[in-house]
Amino acid sequence: MRAHALAALASLLMLTVSPTPVQAQKKATSYQVILVPLSSLGTDAASATLKELSSTLAKTVRAQRQFKLMPPAAVDRAIGAAKQPQLGRCDGNVACLTKLGLLTGADYVIFGEMGGLGDAQVVYLKLVGVKAGKDLRTTTLEFEGKRVRPDAVEAAVIRLLAPSRYVGTLAVQVDVSGASIYVDGDKVAESPSKPIPLRVGSHAVRVTHPEFRDFVRFVDIDFKQRVPIRANLQQFPIVASQIRKHRDDSKPLVVGKAAVEPTPWYRQWYTVAGVGTAAFVTSAVLFAYLNQLDSDAKRSVDIPQP
Repeated sequence: MRAHALAALASLLMLTVSPTPVQAQKKATSYQVILVPLSSLGTDAASATLKELSSTLAKTVRAQRQFKLMPPAAVDRAIGAAKQPQLGRCDGNVACLTKLGLLTGADYVIFGEMGGLGDAQVVYLKLVGVKAGKDLRTTTLEFEGKRVRPDAVEAAVIRLLAPSRYVGTLAVQVDVSGASIYVDGDKVAESPSKPIPLRVGSHAVRVTHPEFRDFVRFVDIDFKQRVPIRANLQQFPIVASQIRKHRDDSKPLVVGKAAVEPTPWYRQWYTVAGVGTAAFVTSAVLFAYLNQLDSDAKRSVDIPQP
């Protein structure tokens, strides 16, 4: 009976001390973001394009996991309750946008301004850090016509809010295993490798293997795009130590996928060196002999007089 009581007490203590599954999970950090209504430069603010762009921007920000978009109605209520209507007309002023963020408890404020000529439109976006009280990042969004591409809007939002996720992938296929893959001078993988995430832009790729020639290529990485390249390595000449190691084998030396026959005896270094030395000695002896004959021909001989 006493043993059962002790076991029950131990189980109760374990339930008290051990965290519940909800407590064990680390709460994800979430940042509050305000998207200021877009303004325009030489464009009708009530145009369908501006409305579509504002809607797409808001939808894209809400889709980001670590960021929560504050409803415009909540921002307007906070401005009205504080009786500071000027905060609704900041026009890109950093100090004003910072005050708006502090008033509403936001972490970041996104300000945007659209302008252009004809069908070519450019949207200037900037991210203001409320705690820092300054611009953190700026970017542009370009499009033509009245249709705004959602993927272009997503790329602009990622550049502002999470630049580390503004990447594409590089898929390198190498025809040999164990090759080292370098990007911009840093080793990132060995073949065979999974797709490699890289920031958007141009990169220098080098694939190297001790038994093959290097493969070098420049690639352009686009956002959320997979760029495949195939590295067909060309074989290096086999070094003398490998030939000596396999010269008595009946089977050819295999490097990678290619079979390489050992170097024949008449092309070995010692054969070439021996022939060269013999030729040099023969030339020296012949030169000395010819020089002696020439000296004898020019030598004067005294003939005794009777």
